[in-house]
Amino acid sequence: MKGFYWALATTVLWGIAPIFEKMAIDRTSPLLLLTVRAVLLASVLLTITLVSGKGHQLLALDGSTILLIALGALFGALLGLYTYFTALKLGEASRVIPIAASYLLVTTILAILFLGEKITVSKIIGAALIVGGILLLR
Repeated sequence: MKGFYWALATTVLWGIAPIFEKMAIDRTSPLLLLTVRAVLLASVLLTITLVSGKGHQLLALDGSTILLIALGALFGALLGLYTYFTALKLGEASRVIPIAASYLLVTTILAILFLGEKITVSKIIGAALIVGGILLLR
């Protein structure tokens, strides 16, 4: 149940962030916004990691774990955020955000194919609702 409340908090925070990002993207380019965001995040996260005494864990990561993290960063934090910020610059936040947030459809399909997760009736209904929502917003 704790995960549920953390997920709700994530929803609220991720719902707030695009408002600031839309205001910022109207003043700059997607590349500059992504660069500033990445530098700020990296600085804060590195500071927290070092202050919390977990810096040694960075050195203990094995190559395959670093590769998985790098691939996630490439698709999510670099390419995904660049395309997201470009869409946000060119479109309305109230349309871009719900469509971009439908990434969970892709995640669900890939989780079934590569992680062995089960296909359920609720996942099928959820997927159909997502596709319907995207069609309504285009």
